[in-house]
Amino acid sequence: MATRWTATSLAVAAFAVGYLVADQQSTIHGQSGPRPGGGFSAVPASIGSLDVTGPYDVVADWPKDISTLPGNEKWTWGAGQGVFAESPDRVYYVQRGQLPVLPPVKGPGTALPQIAPNLSFPVMGLMRNATQASPPGALEVNGKPGDDSDAGKAGVDFLWENCIVVIDRNGNIIETWKQWDKMLRRPHSVYISPYDPQKNVWVVDDYRHAIFKFTNDGKKLLQTIGVPNEHASDDKHFYRPTFMAWQPDGSFYVSDGYANTRVVKFDKDGKYLLSWGERGNPPNETRPNYMNNVHGVSVDPMTRQVYVND
Repeated sequence: MATRWTATSLAVAAFAVGYLVADQQSTIHGQSGPRPGGGFSAVPASIGSLDVTGPYDVVADWPKDISTLPGNEKWTWGAGQGVFAESPDRVYYVQRGQLPVLPPVKGPGTALPQIAPNLSFPVMGLMRNATQASPPGALEVNGKPGDDSDAGKAGVDFLWENCIVVIDRNGNIIETWKQWDKMLRRPHSVYISPYDPQKNVWVVDDYRHAIFKFTNDGKKLLQTIGVPNEHASDDKHFYRPTFMAWQPDGSFYVSDGYANTRVVKFDKDGKYLLSWGERGNPPNETRPNYMNNVHGVSVDPMTRQVYVND
């Protein structure tokens, strides 16, 4: 019996040592060996200072350029704002309109000595900054919602179409929700609640100060929370909301946001429950509950704790 127990103990110990050695070897390999991403990371399979993408490879030409859509050959992607993957074949993407397709530049480019010596356009091969070139323009002009005239000329400098598209795993654009383009002004994020069996789609528009809830196919607007084009800090208004997060009971939080400095909670039906957060005095604010730019919100599905990014 003693011999059998000793042999069993030795076998278990050998297995444990072997496992630890193998684990150590895999850790070293994960830090320095070849892998997707290809850089160095102190923690295996995570992003390091020299690793831009982490343990993933970038899929070239995904999605296909929106200029490949019939009739849309002159327009490409505008400023990308949000993405949500319901499944590999149903990825929602929101953008701020479209920008003109620019032809490739041949030669050294156009000299711009009036700006800086030896400067030419494009700079380092970059054509433009989509975030700066895309609408919207001013939030308000003389107390009224802006009309984007300061962002350029519609149909020439930009095209306010295809603000919501759906893409499959191969990069094909399988749906365009053009029917909602005129309702949007600065779509900021897109979601599906992980606890919603209907898989309704939510879009936060921070310039409209509103959140829109659609059916999964985009054919019907189910609900609007907030009053479009009106901003305040009460139970019926937002002031530039940004992101959302859900609890398992269907209640959800909205970070509100760029102008307000609070988090708002609603029940599963979109009824206002509560809010918290007051404007602080940057950069030396230390009091709890005082914030400056409430940009992100997330919920830990295990503990249900709420995390807020200021």
